[in-house]
Amino acid sequence: MWGNLLSALIGGLLGGGGAIATQIVRHRLDDGRTRRALAGAFAGEIAAICAIARRRDYLGGATQLLEHVRQTGQPTRLVLSITQDYFQIYRSNAGALGLLPPTIAEQVALFYTQVKSLIEDVLPTAPNPQDAATAEQAIQEQIALLQDTLRLGDDLVTRLREVRS
Repeated sequence: MWGNLLSALIGGLLGGGGAIATQIVRHRLDDGRTRRALAGAFAGEIAAICAIARRRDYLGGATQLLEHVRQTGQPTRLVLSITQDYFQIYRSNAGALGLLPPTIAEQVALFYTQVKSLIEDVLPTAPNPQDAATAEQAIQEQIALLQDTLRLGDDLVTRLREVRS
């Protein structure tokens, strides 16, 4: 009797353990596919944001505006009307950033936060500078942040594409 009971118990443990092991392997495979898909989606959105900024020459426009402020002494700022949401992938998947390698997840969050800050500075509702010195300083900071953000975006796209592959 004890032999039969022990055999049934061992068989049950082996069967249950096999089912659990199968689920773990499946979950890891699914996470791998999800991670690759997520990395590809973020790479595409970040690449598009950087490409748009370059095609519209925001850096050149800011540099010209800085020169204008320096030459005229007029306190002006860059103003852009942004009507589209360019962060669809980020908004839909921010909660899944933990599937990406930690340093990449951190840099993705940093990239989007910097872009949001840049957008905030150029919206028509943003405050106007009080004098030329304040305008010059603000534009210089925006130029530096835009350059840093574009570099970060380019690096991220490369790293995300590696994860995707």
